[in-house]
Amino acid sequence: MKKIAFSFAFLVSLVHGGYVNGLVATVENEPITDYEMNSVMRQMNIDSQKALNVLIRQKLEDAQISALNITVDPFEVNEKISQIISANGLDMQTFQSMLATKGISFDMFKKDIENGLKKEKLYARILNNPSQNITPENARRFYESNLGMFAQFETINIVRYSSNSKEALENAAKSPMSVQPGVNIENLKLESKNLNPQLRYIFLNTKNNTFTPAFGGNGEYQMFYVVSKEGSYVPRFEDVEKEVISAMANQEREIAVADYFNKLRSKANIEIVKR
Repeated sequence: MKKIAFSFAFLVSLVHGGYVNGLVATVENEPITDYEMNSVMRQMNIDSQKALNVLIRQKLEDAQISALNITVDPFEVNEKISQIISANGLDMQTFQSMLATKGISFDMFKKDIENGLKKEKLYARILNNPSQNITPENARRFYESNLGMFAQFETINIVRYSSNSKEALENAAKSPMSVQPGVNIENLKLESKNLNPQLRYIFLNTKNNTFTPAFGGNGEYQMFYVVSKEGSYVPRFEDVEKEVISAMANQEREIAVADYFNKLRSKANIEIVKR
C-alpha cells in the first residue's frame, strides 16, 4: 500500500512539474522536494539529514492541523500582531519598517503569524494539562542555569540622525556620505540598562553597520546607525522574570511536543526516496 501511495505522489510531482530537482520524500502522501530541503538547509545552516527531519516534522504538524480542523480567523492574527508590537513599545509604522529592512513583507509576516497560531492551538490540544513545574523557585534556577539566554549588549555605539522630515532621514540612509539639509547628526554611546524598551528592542534587532527605521511623529523624527555593540549584560532575574518563565515554558513544551511527534512519526506513512 505504501508503494502505491509513493508512486501516486511521484506521478503528481511529474504532472505538475513544480518540484525543483525531484522528490526527496513523502509524508502522508505530501511531497518533500529538493527545493524545500535546500531552502531549509540554507536558512537554518544545517545539513541535509537535519533539514529532512525539520520538514518531516512540519508535514506531520500540517497533517494534524488539517485532521483536527484547526483554523485561525483574521481577528486572531491582528490581535497577536498588536500584542507583539505593544509588548515591544513600538507603533505599527515602525514595526512594518523594521520588517522591510529585513526583507520581510507585512503579508508574509501575517502568514507566519497565522501558521504560528495554528501550531499554538495544535500544541494546546497536545498539552492539555499545564505544567506544574513552573514555579518562581524553578524559574530562578532556570535563569541561573541559562544566563546566556537572557544576555544583552552592555553598551552600544550609535549615530543618531534627527529631523523634522522623515523623508530627509530616509534620504540620509540611502546616501550616508552626503549632507542632508535639516538633518542633525550626533555620535552616542549608550548603556543597555538605561534604554527604554522600544529602543532596546530596535537595537537588539538591528545588525551592526546598518540603520534602524526612521520613527517618531508630530514633526520630530529620529533614526540610528548602529556602529557596534559591546560587552555582555545580564539583567537581574526580577527584571526578566516574565521572559524566563516564557522561555522555560517553551522549552518544556518543545520537549513534550517533540515526544508526541516522534511517536506520531513512528506510525506515519513516510517514504524516503533512495539516492
